[in-house]
This record gives sequence, C-alpha cells and structure tokens, in this order.
Amino acid sequence: MKLTELFQDAPNKKLLLSGNDAFARGIFEAGVRFAANYPGTPLSEVGDNLKYLSETRDDFTFDYSLNEKVALESCIGASWSGVRSIAMFKHLGLNVAADPLHSFPYSGVKGGMIILCGGDPGILSSTNAQDNRLYSLHSKIPIIEPGTVQECKDFIRDGLRLSELYELPVYVHVTTRICHSHGIVTLGDVKEPKIEGYFEKDADRYINTLKRALKNQEKLHEKITRIAKNKKLFYQFNRIRAENQAKNTTGIITSGISYSYVIQACQKLGIKSPILKLGFLFPINREEICEFANQNHLSKLLVVEESESFIETFIKSVFCNYCEVKRDLEIHGKDSLPSIGELNTDIILKFLVDHFEHENPLIMGQLSRKEKILEEIIPGLPVREPTFCPGCQYRPVFYALKEITKSFMKKEDLVFIFAGDIGCYTLSEAYPYQLLDWVTCMGAGLGIANGMAHVIGKKQKLIAYIGDSTFLHSGIPALLNAIKNNIDLTLILFNNYWTSMTGQQEHPGTPRKYITRFGSKSKTDVKELDIIKFLQNIGLERDNLEVTGAYNISHLKRLFQSILEKDGTRVIVINEECALKKKRRLREEKAALDQVQNNYTYYTITDTCTKCNVCIEKFGCPAINVSIMENSESDYFIDEAMCIPEICPGVCKSLCKNNSILKTIINPHLEES
Repeated sequence: MKLTELFQDAPNKKLLLSGNDAFARGIFEAGVRFAANYPGTPLSEVGDNLKYLSETRDDFTFDYSLNEKVALESCIGASWSGVRSIAMFKHLGLNVAADPLHSFPYSGVKGGMIILCGGDPGILSSTNAQDNRLYSLHSKIPIIEPGTVQECKDFIRDGLRLSELYELPVYVHVTTRICHSHGIVTLGDVKEPKIEGYFEKDADRYINTLKRALKNQEKLHEKITRIAKNKKLFYQFNRIRAENQAKNTTGIITSGISYSYVIQACQKLGIKSPILKLGFLFPINREEICEFANQNHLSKLLVVEESESFIETFIKSVFCNYCEVKRDLEIHGKDSLPSIGELNTDIILKFLVDHFEHENPLIMGQLSRKEKILEEIIPGLPVREPTFCPGCQYRPVFYALKEITKSFMKKEDLVFIFAGDIGCYTLSEAYPYQLLDWVTCMGAGLGIANGMAHVIGKKQKLIAYIGDSTFLHSGIPALLNAIKNNIDLTLILFNNYWTSMTGQQEHPGTPRKYITRFGSKSKTDVKELDIIKFLQNIGLERDNLEVTGAYNISHLKRLFQSILEKDGTRVIVINEECALKKKRRLREEKAALDQVQNNYTYYTITDTCTKCNVCIEKFGCPAINVSIMENSESDYFIDEAMCIPEICPGVCKSLCKNNSILKTIINPHLEES
C-alpha cells in the first residue's frame, strides 16, 4: 500500500491495513493538527506514516521529539491552544512522561487530545511488561482500548470527541498484536483540522498551586464520576454479544486483542456465551456491568485480559460493593490465566473448557498432541542469537574493545564494568562480545555509572555506552553530572545519525542532508544539532574527547589503549552512520540520480584458510558462514547476499591473520573494452 492511498479522501473505501496504519488513518480523519512521538515498538510505524503526512500538507505538523516528556508536553501546548493533538510512544515512554501526565489533567484539555501508548506484554522488544492501565488509578485519565483494526481507526475519532466533551485527555491502550495485526478497514470522512490555535489565559485553570490545584483536582474527580455513569459512552465503546440460551449462565468479559482469542476459542468449542467486550476500560460503568449480568441471568463471570488483573479487580469491586447480584456471582480470571506473557487462543481454550460444556470433545486431545509435538520439536530448533546486522559499525568497535580490555585485565589485574543502555549496542550482551553488565532504561547506563563510580575501588573501571538518540533523549544530564564530579569513566557514544533500533527514524542530530523529504520542506526539523560541537563545549578536558570512525580495528585498539589509561571523564565518539540505513540511503540516492555503479566489490575466503575461527567466533560477522561438505570437512565462505562491501571496507580481511580473505573489484566497463 502506498502512503498516498492511506491518506486519500475516499469515504467508504476499504483497505487492508495494519493496526498502526489504521491509527495513522484515524488521526488524519479526525482532524488532528499536531502530533509528536519518540519512536518505540510497537507504535513506530504510526510516526513514520505521519511524517509523510506532515511534509505533504500544510494543515498538519508531526514532530520526532527528543523524548516522551517533550512529546507529551508539546501536545499539551497544542491542545491548550485549542487544536487537536496526539502523543505517541511505547509503554516505557509513559514513565518518562509521568510528571506532566499526573499534573496537567487537573487543567484538562481544550482541543481534543489522545495519548496513544503501545504495551508489550510478551516483552518482545522491551525491558519490562508493565501494564499501563494501572496508571489510571492515580492519573484519573479515561482509558479506551480497540479490539480490532477497524476500531484502531475509529477509536481515535471517538476518543477525541470524548476528550473534548469532558475536557480531559484520553488514553488509548494497545498492545503489540493489535498494532501489527492486519484487517479490512472502511475509510471514513476526513475532518478538516483547525489550523491556527489561540491560548486563552485562565489562572484558576492552568496555574495548579495551593487552593487552585485542590479545586481542579475536585473537578477532575467529578468529571470521571460523570463519565462512569454515562450510559451512551458505555454502548459506544463497548460491545455485547448476547446469547439467548437460558441453560448457559456463564458470561465472559474481555477487551482488546483478548476478545479475538475468546471468539476463536468459543467457535472451536461450539460455546455460545454472552460476551461483553470492553472498549472503555476506565472509568468502569458499574450500572451497565451489573445490567449485563442481570439480563443474561449470570451466575458465573469469566474475565479474560492480558497482564494484570485490571478489569477483574474492578469487576469484583462492582459485584461485591454495588450490584444486587453480588451474592450469587462467581468470578474467575487470574486464578487460572497467566499474568506473565501474552495470551493466545490455546490458553483461552484450556481456560474455557473448565467452565463450559462444549460441543467439541476432541479439541483438548488435539491441543495436547500439538503441545507434545512442539515440546519435541522446539528444543531441537537452532536458537537465533541476537546479533548486529551485516556490516554494522558496532561490530569492529566491540571486537577491538574486547581485545584491549582483555589485555588490560591480564597486565594490570583490572576488572572492567560495562554500563549498558537501550539501543542496537545492547546486542553487545550476546556472544561473542559479552561486554554488557546491565540494561535498565534509556539513559540509565550512564546514570547508574555515576553513582557506582564513587564507591568502586581502583581495580575496577567503568565503560558506559550510549547512542546519539538516547543521549539526546535522557543521557545529557547524566553526562553533565559525571563531568561536574570528574568521575573515572569512559563513555562510548555511538553517533550513528538515526534512531536505528526502532526503524531508522531521524532525531535532532541527524544530518539534514540525509533525511528523506516527502514534501518541499519540514515544519519541525529546521536545524541540525551537532553532538560533537556540544561535547566540545560542556567542560570536557580537551584530551578526554576523541572522535573516530568504526571500521579501522588497529586504530580503534590504539585509541582504546590510550584513553583507558587516562583518568577523569572521557568520551569517545564513534562517528559512523548506521550501516543498514546508509546502504538504503545510497541505493535511493543512486536510483534518484539514475547512476550505475561502476565497480562491483566482493570478498572471498581462499583455500589458505586455517579455520582459526577468529572471523566467526570472535568477530561474529553473519555474512561469514560454514558449510559441511560430503567428506565431512568444513568450507568457510562469505555470503555475497549479506556482505555489504559498499559500507564495510573489509574489516574481516584486516583481522585475518593468515591473509586468507581476498578482495576482488570488477569493473564492467574495463571488461567491455
């Protein structure tokens, strides 16, 4: 699908979209004027789509912000000026934005505002699986959750209407599966955004101090109470599937992607049960929940949700303290369902058969056989170890660093501590490098090292890593603190120009000349922030700042050797563009200029190879492979499809002690002549 199709004005047209595409379409249809995010899986693609929209229309602005706090605060400013706005980030980003999140709802919103946040219950691309629905307990922000790809689009529009009706921000809770699911979506009408905002001063509303804050807190609680009792909202966002079967007195309450699992499980088992799919999670409408139980004559209620027992806790509170059927209702959920990891249809099948008579007696036998087969197959499958991309600029850096630190440890009896952070360099935890001692959250590698530096002995030395995007996001304060105290620390700052791990999005330090423009100019990326100039002007000793490329291993070893012998706070900037992005960029530039590459370069391993395994076991380049021949001997070769010689200048050749890797350059024009 082309982006022009996603943002066409074509009501009632049907498109196959992902959940993230549907969110972007919903933002377009709803007349949002301003959007901001810090890229994070599972929502990265929403921002990528909106960047195109921002650069091709004059009535919409999108910003890749330095971090989630800045993104949220920017959207608050747009909303208070009377235009619609939306902030987007992953679940961990809400922790960064938690300060304004808990304060600005007292003032509320003027233009509709949504906080779109992607959870990761399976911890597929995160460091935890926190359930952000629990933020509602102290932020008092309404939560809605789409359960289908169509709802991903529609809930943006409906959520903004709700936001403006009650002058509150609305939190849209989603998880990985719904973001990356695909479905047929019917497009709607496109609302023209309000282009120009105006901020009306109101001290009582916007200055939350002393009595003003208390009064605004009281107003917030009153709004939430009214929302909880709004019957129309209950039926707008929630869906009831009623079954007129008097014999079945067991009902199900679920939400989000779990609803799809429940429907699939019920179909397989032939179960016909009343189901309430909650799209409006907080605040809970107690009266309508009770009505669902009463009308369907329920004696048992099953609550199906991922992560924490958020809905279940509220439901139990309703029936214990409020509803007239509380004496007879039996409620089950997390007493059987896991709180860790993602749910799936098989898990729900096992859960439902304990509570329903079903029409498929063979289903559990089939499920048992499936699990038994998987138990036999999975242990024998090769484990896909995390690794850097072919040609990645990080690989030679960590190879050289490991060699030098090993040398230091032998000669001077030192132990190096490697402070990790969030980014591609987190993969240094894996074989063959294993140069990582903690990963917590963005900016924490350097932050934790600040305190540790004050208490460890002289036999231990700290080396911290951080990427350029993470440095701008939340690493600057920690580095300034380190410089202030002149702690003994070496920081390796990977300046690769992009937010690479989430899909090569730009950030304030990305060279403007490298950024793909969809329109004539950007509204948000006016100037490039030079990280190296910034470092030169924040108090580092002149001799303690080094800037280098990544592919010369001999030079890297000498540089590490020199700087690790020094004292104080030292910074090494690895100034090298992300190899994957650079490869794509060069290909696009050549295509745009209609140029043909004159030379073709490739690397081969010759018969003189002694199979010392340095290139595989110590360097770990995935383009270098081994095949077993018929005589059981091994043959080492370089996969030309993975090797990118236009980016990596043959690092494997430079480290081969036997000169067994050969570089070949073919010039087609010379052959013709």
